[in-house]
Amino acid sequence: MLGFSLLSALYKPAASTAVAELTQGAQRTRAYNLLYWAINVGAATAPVLGGWLAGRSMRLLFWLDAATMAAFALLLALRYPRVPRTATLGAPRTRRLLPRDALLWQFCLASLLFGLTYQSYKLLAVVFAQEGFSAAQYGQVLAVNGALVVLLGLPLGHLIARSGHPRWQALGAALLGAGFLGHALAHTLWAHMLAVAVWTVGEIIAYGISKTIISELGPAAQRGTYIGLVGSMAGLATLIAPLLGGALLQTLGAGGMWTVIAGLALMATLLLLALEGRVRGRLSQRQKEEALV
Repeated sequence: MLGFSLLSALYKPAASTAVAELTQGAQRTRAYNLLYWAINVGAATAPVLGGWLAGRSMRLLFWLDAATMAAFALLLALRYPRVPRTATLGAPRTRRLLPRDALLWQFCLASLLFGLTYQSYKLLAVVFAQEGFSAAQYGQVLAVNGALVVLLGLPLGHLIARSGHPRWQALGAALLGAGFLGHALAHTLWAHMLAVAVWTVGEIIAYGISKTIISELGPAAQRGTYIGLVGSMAGLATLIAPLLGGALLQTLGAGGMWTVIAGLALMATLLLLALEGRVRGRLSQRQKEEALV
């Protein structure tokens, strides 16, 4: 499991960097959105297919999973174009493991706050058990998330790509917070479904532009480093969110916990708005550099 997790984490910055190297401008945002959509289509269908296969042979399930990864590797080896490595303007003379870029670290903080809010959806299972909902009802509520990502992921992504404005990410964070605050006010299954729908739209909007911002925030030679650092905030949030949420649930109850979690998303929104001017300036600078190379 440790080896699997390490290899899975290595894939993400590599894939995001590859997309950035093959695209420019609005095409880059659309490509990231398509990648996000495809991953979520897989995430929505894999449990159904995996459950069906596991009922027949658990060993076969793992062999087929390994086969799909081998096919993926073969496709990359045969079809991925060899992008020439050229000297880029503004590339650092020396490589540091951790870049000295205040804007990057502030963006990392905003990403961590966003991730802490999003990953708190895992507390829904505990809250549903406390409120007397069944496991089937919990599954129905979470299914709203997967269905909306599949249905709205591409059209919303194309809409965001037309402008490419960083403010979309702040809007996504605000909707994420509003959705989790909705759980504090929800007492019926339909109300929880509505709350999930709101924060799902926020998730789609934020992820629709975030990868583009990260890929263009630093010099082209350091794209992988920037993407990896910001991506590590999601991993850190995955670790912290259940611990923080559990402590809040035990001390403040479900309503208090959701309110605090929504407050984290509000902090992310305000920070993203405060960084907007500098982010737009940096993106404009990087796009000019790309045009010259």
